Amino acid sequence: AIAEYTRVLELDPNHALAYRYRAACYYNQGSYELALPDYTAAIALEPANATFYRARALAYQQLEDYTSALADYTAAIALEPTNATFYYGRAFAYGQSGNYQAAIDDFSQAIALNHYTGTDLAVVYGHRAYNYLQLKDYPSALADYDAALALDAANDVFYDYRATTYFRLGNDDLAVRDAHKAAELRPDRAAYQAQLCLYAAIAGPVDPAGAIMAACDQALALDANNATYAGWRGVARARAGDTSGAAEDLARYLAWLEEHRADATAMIEQYRVWLAALEAGTDPFDAPALAALREWHGSY
Repeated sequence: AIAEYTRVLELDPNHALAYRYRAACYYNQGSYELALPDYTAAIALEPANATFYRARALAYQQLEDYTSALADYTAAIALEPTNATFYYGRAFAYGQSGNYQAAIDDFSQAIALNHYTGTDLAVVYGHRAYNYLQLKDYPSALADYDAALALDAANDVFYDYRATTYFRLGNDDLAVRDAHKAAELRPDRAAYQAQLCLYAAIAGPVDPAGAIMAACDQALALDANNATYAGWRGVARARAGDTSGAAEDLARYLAWLEEHRADATAMIEQYRVWLAALEAGTDPFDAPALAALREWHGSY
């Protein structure tokens, strides 16, 4: 297709759509740098075509040039101020650049324009909720995940993130419920099993032969090299009374922290204290310890 569009442009170098479609071919094969000049040529020929700006914005996003992406989305919106997809795209670019409030504002505008319905609308609510999470506005995030799940009740991602939201709000029972639902919907995802393991361990107590320990084990069966999951299973083992198994798991996680997170000095020192207690046969996970775990491991 690229060769065909090139031949068209050789015959008619002012063919804006040929540039647009050749750019799309480059984009679809992952050659974003090659797509940009063609998108720019198309815009130069048809500067009032809003979709050309959006297309170039997407290429800039792939290249993590969010400043340029935002400029193109803004240009597209100026040309078509009621196009919800442009606000949706700019919201993503704002979120990617760390401007979460601006992302929320644009997702809100995309919702207000009544373009999205059904599961598509659920996705918009889910993305806005994620940006609320980044701002630690947990009640607003919860409301959006509720709205998303009302529209798409079988979406494991929404349950996963709503579990995190409940967890950050301190509602452990509902956090465990939603984590369990996400793991039930996607039993092949290690992250869901591990999150259920951690949240339930912090909520406590843990039945050593129950579903929570099974989830902890399954997370590592699916991702055997994940030292973090081993650490979380260690907490669950401690809460289930298995201090020996807990010490083994925490030792593995501590070694990983020391190698890969040497800057996390407070966390490393605390895990050393907990490991010493476990090796002495004592469960160290009292209320302050559980609060520290919640702070360190309870957010995206």
